[in-house]
Amino acid sequence: MLTKIKKNNFCVLFLSIMSLLMIVGFVMLFIKPLIGVFMIVAAGFINLYLNKNFPDFMESLKNKKTHAGAWVREYSIKHIQGINFVDYEQNIKLKIFQKNISFFDSEKELLNLDFSQIENVLVLEEIEQTQKNKSVIARAIVGGLLLGGVGAIVGGISGACPTLKSNKKYFLEISNGPDKIIITAGNDTLKQIKNSISSQVKG
Repeated sequence: MLTKIKKNNFCVLFLSIMSLLMIVGFVMLFIKPLIGVFMIVAAGFINLYLNKNFPDFMESLKNKKTHAGAWVREYSIKHIQGINFVDYEQNIKLKIFQKNISFFDSEKELLNLDFSQIENVLVLEEIEQTQKNKSVIARAIVGGLLLGGVGAIVGGISGACPTLKSNKKYFLEISNGPDKIIITAGNDTLKQIKNSISSQVKG
């Protein structure tokens, strides 16, 4: 982690120098054209150096720049699993851009996924059946209920025990290769998120 922080600080320093050279260089074109050209060329070399040696940092920078000019849909969600260093049921934000989705804690970006990285989006429903004394009788998690898929059958419990009460919770599973990110929110919110992501993911 320390190495990554030092690398980022190094890149930020060189980006600042590059920006300064570009600005001063353009001004110098009208005063000392030769010096102005030299400064702009030097800024270009710094840009090439950073792209060659720190492609991940430069790509993340480009992604952040594309966010600013892209339409965005923002949702308040709870994290269940799949994002490092985020607690179970921690409140976070999901932002959907034109080319990617990002998860945020306040203004800090936690995870960024291009739509090309997303393989599948699935709505899950959790059914929890309880007696009036609140003891748990049965629980089933099924996928695709909101998509018209086959429902789960909790065999004969509700018929045999008329005092049961069913509570439902909804989740959204985002598959990124072998990794799965699971979030929860209201039913309508999850349907909106799924539809927005599914419309952008190439089948």
